[in-house]
Amino acid sequence: MTEKADNGRVQVLIVDDDNLARTLVVEVTENMGLSCAQAGSGEEAIRWFAEKRADLVLLDIVMPGMDGLETLRVLKEMDPQVMVIMTTGQREFNSVVEAMRLGAFDYVSKPFQIAILENSIRRALDRHEMIMERDRLFEELQAAKGLLQGEVVRRSGMAAVGTLAAGVAHEFNNLIGAMLGYAELAVRSGESRLQEQAIQVVLKSCARAKHIIGNLLVYARRQQAEPQTCRLSELMENTLALLERDFHKKEIEICREYFGDDSAFCDPGQIAQVLFTVIDNAREAMYSGGKLIVTIDSTGPDHRIVIADQGIGIPPEFLARIFEPFAYRDTLIAGHRIGLGLCVASMILQEHKGHIEIESRLNQGTTVRISLPKKTPSQVLFKKTAG
Repeated sequence: MTEKADNGRVQVLIVDDDNLARTLVVEVTENMGLSCAQAGSGEEAIRWFAEKRADLVLLDIVMPGMDGLETLRVLKEMDPQVMVIMTTGQREFNSVVEAMRLGAFDYVSKPFQIAILENSIRRALDRHEMIMERDRLFEELQAAKGLLQGEVVRRSGMAAVGTLAAGVAHEFNNLIGAMLGYAELAVRSGESRLQEQAIQVVLKSCARAKHIIGNLLVYARRQQAEPQTCRLSELMENTLALLERDFHKKEIEICREYFGDDSAFCDPGQIAQVLFTVIDNAREAMYSGGKLIVTIDSTGPDHRIVIADQGIGIPPEFLARIFEPFAYRDTLIAGHRIGLGLCVASMILQEHKGHIEIESRLNQGTTVRISLPKKTPSQVLFKKTAG
């Protein structure tokens, strides 16, 4: 996220040898709720920046001694992420081109038009915020990757590490590419419609990234389940309710069949995650609508959950590796790329001593069968004590 000054506000550094120009920019930025620092020369700006940091620098091009271009070059070496807006009262086209090549974000002419100056500052800070969010997501990804690596090596050998890392990198490159592409388009155009579209893309991409990281952490940490008594039918209904709007849009009819006492002793959050993964996959596969049949049969020795869709199906050659993480990241299966969802679902069910299997036929649909043992709190307590 954007760094804050000691007073909790975004920090701006104004560099100009003209005291009147600095005073005007200070007034504008403080009216925008920003914290300001001033430097009358490039050398002074570098000394200030060496001790502190700014989110945004407004930098005059033409100054005695160390000019704006040289100051910009040094600032970017000290902090490549800092946003810099160049200012000048002369029409120095070549200098402006060179400044943009060196990494300046924008250029504002003197005498300042307040509205243009404010708009440039807002766009620069928006861009800075997006970059900081991207870096934060990468840090979380690296942390999750570190936790994950040991488990993957133990279970699947070194080859699985490469597959998983490549899959995660592929997903994040797509997300970050979309965020930066739309953001730069919106920033350069200044159109409110494109800016709103960019915001929506960034929000969706961040949500997707958060979902990927969450699955990575579940896969890597292998957290102990926290079982409690719950109704499987209630978990199923709650999951269906989350996707109800999408079902309606795609004209998908839900058919339910519940038999017997479906009280189960399990981790409701984890089992709900399994159900959501399977049902969301079914929704993606049903391009032309149809019936989605969900069945919970608790009349036998185990709880049996069956989720059958009338979607496009999965090719036979993909079924053998369907539970491997990112095994088919470059291939669209049932309308989406296979990532960690089914891998995590299988892992959760293994922790619950359950099982998942998938049958599918092209253009006919897919059936997912899930089994969970009937356990009571006393049985679980006895097993823990005995262990």
